[in-house]
Amino acid sequence: MTDIQEAPVVDRFAKPPKAAKATKPTKATKPTAANKEADKAANKEADKAARKAAKAEQEAAAKGAASTLYRDAAPIAKEINVRLAKAEKSASDASDQRLTAALKLKEAQDLFETRKVKGVKFQDWVTMEVTALSYESVRKLITVAKSDNPAEALEDMRVKNAKANVKSRAKKSAAPTTAGGTTIAPPATKTVTPSQAVEAALPKITDTGRLEIARSEAANQGFALVPDADAKAYRAAINKPLEAAEAAFLRLDHTARASFLKWAAEKAGMTLVAPSFAATTEEDDLEIPEALRIR
Repeated sequence: MTDIQEAPVVDRFAKPPKAAKATKPTKATKPTAANKEADKAANKEADKAARKAAKAEQEAAAKGAASTLYRDAAPIAKEINVRLAKAEKSASDASDQRLTAALKLKEAQDLFETRKVKGVKFQDWVTMEVTALSYESVRKLITVAKSDNPAEALEDMRVKNAKANVKSRAKKSAAPTTAGGTTIAPPATKTVTPSQAVEAALPKITDTGRLEIARSEAANQGFALVPDADAKAYRAAINKPLEAAEAAFLRLDHTARASFLKWAAEKAGMTLVAPSFAATTEEDDLEIPEALRIR
């Protein structure tokens, strides 16, 4: 037999079950003052750490750049010191050695100015590497190297320094000294005139330097510096004009002599006529008449 299942009885009059109410969202907890301070402190520490890291990175980069700059400048410093040492040992080529040192100093300064490494100064490098000179002397040599004619500028600077040294020594020798509260006057010395000071400094100046000084001073006084032979010829032309003219005439070639004679004749109001070697038919006024001749 087949089992017959009974269908469930549905109460048509029963009320449907109520739907479950939706759960209201939980309100976020408002941050407290303590939480705000903690967040603020954490952000501040993070910013500080970031700045510190950036600064360390910049310092590392600057340190690397400075190291590279010093490495590139080391050969220049070496040559500068070698040139200055040679200038002190040899007076004959001291000017050439100092000139090369001046040009190398300018090269080093250009290198530092081009790189522009933070915290690295050219003056500090000079103090460390170029110990033979003060920075003031280095600055003067660089000025020489930047001039249109460095060799001439260096010679001018040397002459000025020589004059200044003579003046300084004269001033020091004239200054009184003090011992035990008593002022001791220096021994009487002969007054050194500016001309004598210059003469004393001249032996220390090269031949080229003395020649340039003489030319410059002659030009300032309205004169010209000429070789001794030219000066003698000029004096002879003034004192013995005829002899000077004859000597000058003999130095002329044939064409120039003819031109000079023509000019001289014109200035003297005469006419220059070329000589004629043709036989003359004119009677001789001194000829003895036929009647008076002895037979």
